[in-house]
Formats: sequence, structure tokens, C-alpha cells
Amino acid sequence: MLRIRRNRHSWRPTVHMGRGRTTVRPYWLALLLVVIPATAQDITQFSPEDVTVAGQQPLKLLATTGMSGVGRDYYTLKPRQSAVIGEVKGPAIIFRIWSTSSKSAMVSLDMTVDGKTERLYTNGKLPASALKNDPLRGMDKQAYWSYMPVFVSKQAVFRAASVEKQEEIKFYLQAGYTTVTAQQLAGARRLDGEAARAAAKQILADPETNVAVGQAAEATLQTGKAWDAPVTGPAMVTMSLTPPQGTTPAQLAATRLVVTCDGTKTIDVPVGALFGVSHKLTEYVTPLVAVKGGSLLLRAPMPVAKSLQVMLRKYGRGALRTMQAKVWSQGLTREPQYRLCAQYFSQVSVQDKPMTLLDTTGSGIFLGTNLIVNGLDRKTFAFLEGNEQIYVDGATKPTVEGTGTEDYFNGSWYFEAGEVHHLFHGVTFVQLREPPMVDCYRHMVSDSIPFSQGLRFDLQHGSRNKAPNVSYAGVMLWYQTLPVTIAEPREAAVPGAEGEAGRVLPSAIAAAALAVIVAFVVWMLRRRAA
Repeated sequence: MLRIRRNRHSWRPTVHMGRGRTTVRPYWLALLLVVIPATAQDITQFSPEDVTVAGQQPLKLLATTGMSGVGRDYYTLKPRQSAVIGEVKGPAIIFRIWSTSSKSAMVSLDMTVDGKTERLYTNGKLPASALKNDPLRGMDKQAYWSYMPVFVSKQAVFRAASVEKQEEIKFYLQAGYTTVTAQQLAGARRLDGEAARAAAKQILADPETNVAVGQAAEATLQTGKAWDAPVTGPAMVTMSLTPPQGTTPAQLAATRLVVTCDGTKTIDVPVGALFGVSHKLTEYVTPLVAVKGGSLLLRAPMPVAKSLQVMLRKYGRGALRTMQAKVWSQGLTREPQYRLCAQYFSQVSVQDKPMTLLDTTGSGIFLGTNLIVNGLDRKTFAFLEGNEQIYVDGATKPTVEGTGTEDYFNGSWYFEAGEVHHLFHGVTFVQLREPPMVDCYRHMVSDSIPFSQGLRFDLQHGSRNKAPNVSYAGVMLWYQTLPVTIAEPREAAVPGAEGEAGRVLPSAIAAAALAVIVAFVVWMLRRRAA
């Protein structure tokens, strides 16, 4: 029997199954935190304390990657065809479903779970019975997404049908799931999904819900000077940063946040990249971060054993000199195993080579990505054709591989929906004119990925790494046991930049050509005059 109770000295629920204490996989714990009623635990609260990942099976992904041939990440639906796209065998729990097609207005998608069929979408729209403004399920243009957990006893089958009379349709699907025991499945069914929706709406309305609690302390951070926060460990800590009024995205992008837990650096990132506001101060809320009312809230709890140090550092021109910081701490019953980690990456894509955005060794839980992409001199978003490839515990083949960059962020067709802000994913900035640019996030709570030896996150660019010289930057978020090494942020050399090797931009080529032509004309005129 599954029992959940609150420890009055800690904010995490204690999970028991049958006789004695049972350690649970990270995403199983996350599921409990997502669908448990709001009176017991907020949907957006994620605590990694006491999670054991050794020997656990990784999250699995059912995807259309390669179904129609190498390099084709879709299933080809023929005119008027109805086809089974894939299935998930139980007992299992599906945490995330995403789908799109080249003509969503001509396609329907059904999911049959243990003999019961549900229409997920039809003709590019949600069913009439779907709730409006559902924080856990929606459709942005042609992209369908859902984070409502699906409990599978025996089998879940996904079937797509086309009503197009003449043309073939490219159909895409992703379903993230994990296998469980029958006992775990039975326990999960008792949790209330409707309460999860209510809790999600509450946190979207008030980002400080269940976070701004406990012992509080605040200080004015000054660049280059460390603040030893008065935290009595062991504890879980959340933090807010309030920049001066009138602060611009460029200033946040030029200011580094460095956090040291128990003597080990665990966070070292530009503030703008961490909160997804490098180009635009967009307000949004996720389980991990929030931007609201001029404040930047780090909602993901930071486990601390003894000490916490916070510092601002200069990362570029226009860096902020001061920022107001506030922390809240709640005591834990014992020293935590995990530390919250955030690391910055900045790379320029190279022909025929994927980009490695994270490569960490140890035991932990991967929580997601903030991405900043600049197409530089490219005219379209075609470089977004690249898939994410996640390798867990030394795997030689991807443990998880999706169907495209914007698909990983629950978007579709080069982020055709524009700016969207949802609980677990969104786009905070997009520029369709040249150069194409986008800032987006995906925060993986119920579908977090555990690892016991290490994790590598690669990202392709273009179709099979054929889109070189595109700028990719952002932040990776995860929990990990000590020791952990966080790299210092460094900007990759942009092709054509002054003093840097690389491909010269067209504008520079044109200027050089014009200078040569002018010099030649002057030389000819002088020769004739002589």
C-alpha cells in the first residue's frame, strides 16, 4: 500500500510501499509531486532528497524518429490512411505526449489505453470536451502537448488517421514513459489529477506559492563580493533576485550568478540565460524558475548541508553593479545527497559534428534546458532540424532521441506559434526576420531523467549536423551528488567577429570586395593620368 505523509521537519513527502521504506526512482518521485493533492504537496515543488538512482531504468521515449528512413523523424501517412504509430507496454506511466503533422487540420490522433480509446486531437484542435486554459494539456498552432499522467496496465496504442485525399502527410509523435511494477501503478492511480490541475493554476497565479516560506534572509549583492547567506543546514533553500528598476536584458546577460554550496561551486551562469530573459523581459512561471513583477525567482530547491554563498560577477559590458537577493530556507531531517547544478554552454555549430551541451559524471537527475539560438547570417530556422540525443550511464547509442529541436521544446514547424509561456515549456523570445533567433525553455519535472554514472546531452544542428556556424547558448539544469565540477562561462567565438578565426560574414565580404574595386579604379585613373 502506498502512503504519503508530511514530515513536520521537512517539506518533502515520505513514501512507503508495503513493509518498510522504499527508495523510488527520481521521475516516480516527481510523479508523486505532480499529481498529489495541493493540500499535501504543490505540483511545482520538486525535492530530490533521499532519491536513489542506482540500478533504476531510465526514462523511455516512444518517437517517430527514423520510422520513414534514416534522417526522417516522422511517420508517412498516406492519403486516407489510418495507422498504428506505436505502443507502450504496461505496467507503465506515460508522463508526456507531444505530436504534430505537416497538415494537422487533416489528421486525428487517438490513444487506446487498456481497451479504452480517447481522442487527443482532431483536425488541428482539441476535443470539445477538453478543458479551456488547461495548464497540463494544450495545443499551440499545430503542436499538441500533454503532461497529464497516463496509467497503463497492459498496453497503450497510438493511432493516427488522415482525411487528406491526395497528399501524404508527415506525422510526428513523442511519448515519454517509464515502466513500473503493478503495485506502483496501483498506488499512483489513487492520486488526484484534478487537484494537480488546481495546484498548477495556483502556482501560475502566484509563483511564490510553497516557495517563499521558512526562515528568510536578504541582502544587497555587490558585484565581486560574496554574500554568506545565513542558512542553518541541513536545509532546502529557494532564492529570488530583484535587479534595479530599468534593468535591461542585455545587463542581465552580462551579469554572472555564482552559487557555492558547502564549499563547492554548483551554479555559474549569466543571469539572463538562467531565467530565459537574455533578449526580452518576459514574465512566465515554471517549477524551476519564475519571472514575475520585476523579480527573478529560482524556484528549484537548493539542498544545502552547511553553507550557502552567493555572488555576482561581471560577464560583459554593462554588467549590473548591485542586485537585491532573498533566500528562504526550511530545515531537513538529515544531510541531503544532491545539489542543484546549473551550467552555461556557448558553442558555434561545426559541419558534421553534434554539439555536446552537457557531459557530467556521477549520480543525478537531469531537469531541462534553457536555449538561446542565433542563426547569424542564415535566413531561416532550418538549423532547428537537429534532434536532441541524450546518453545515460555511458550508453553508446542515444537513450533518448527526439524528432527535432523545436519538438524537444514542445513546439512545431520552427516555433510557428511564436511566444508561448507554459508550466513546463515555452518560448520567451522569437525573431522571424534575419537573423532568425529564439529563446526557449523546457523544464522536465515529471519526465526528468535519472543517471547513476553520468549523462551526456548532444544536440544536432540541421538535418544530420549539416547547419554549421549557428550560435547556440543556454543553461543546463540538473541535480547531482558531490563531487561536481561546474565550468566557468565562456562565449564561443562567433564566425566573422573581429580578431577571431572563422567564416567571414557576407557584409564583411562585400566591404572587402568594394575596397578592392575602389583601389583598382583609383589605380587605373592614376595610370591613365600618367
